[in-house]
Formats: sequence, structure tokens, C-alpha cells
Amino acid sequence: MMVDAQNASAGTRAGAAVAAQFALVRVPVVLCLGAGELTVSKVSETVADARVRAVKVIGKAHQTYLDLAERGEGTLRRIRSQPRVADVLRNVADATERLDNQVEFVVDEMHDASEEALGRMSIETWAARERAARATQRFAREAVDTVTGRHEPESA
Repeated sequence: MMVDAQNASAGTRAGAAVAAQFALVRVPVVLCLGAGELTVSKVSETVADARVRAVKVIGKAHQTYLDLAERGEGTLRRIRSQPRVADVLRNVADATERLDNQVEFVVDEMHDASEEALGRMSIETWAARERAARATQRFAREAVDTVTGRHEPESA
């Protein structure tokens, strides 16, 4: 029974020592976790802002397209009301087609650019999380080594 009491007492002292050592590293560990969460939060906000901006740009481009088409219709009606405009009508039709193609190209490019930006932000978000996780793991290992007395000097 005496050996059990000594083992229990030694275990209690070791538990208290571990708790005391953990108290020393708790704040830096929590700080590291907070920094990782803040990074993820800021990157997520940036991605959300980029999405909102892309939607606004696409909406403005679409509205401009609609406004230009409406103006073109009015011009076309006015030109058609003149008897000698067959030549002009062909030119207007060609120009309108080119404009439609250009607007479609711009909208497609904006869509592609926004998808690419979102892809990059996703990669950056993932990378930031990975870096934070590695730093947290490294710090936790160092804390365990410090608490358990297995501190090994880092090689340069």
C-alpha cells in the first residue's frame, strides 16, 4: 500500500507540474490559434468582397448593354423611316452585331477573371490555414517537449 501511495503522490506532483507548464504556454498557443482564425476570417471577407464586386461589374455591363441596345432600336426606327437608308441599315446591323460580340466577350472575360480571382483566393485561404495549422502543431510539439523536458535544440 505504501508504494501505491507514493506512486499516487508522484503522479499528482507530475500532473501539477504539467498543469503549471501548460499554464506558461497556454497564452502563446491561444494567440497562435487566434491569429490563424483571424487570417481565415480576413481572407473569407476578401473573397466575399471580390464576389460582390464581380456581380456589380457584371450587372453594370449588362445594364449598359441593355441601354445601348435600346438606344440602337430608337436610332434604327428613325433611320428606317427615311426612304434611302438601306445601305445605312446594313451598316447599323453589322455594327450592332460587332458590339454584341464585344459586350459578350467583355462579360465572358469578367466572368472568367472573377472565377480565377476566386480560385486564387481559395488557394490562398487554404495555404493560410495550412501555415496556421503547421505553426500550431509545431508550437504544440515544442510545448509538449518543454513540459516533458524533451527539449531538443533546433538545428540552424
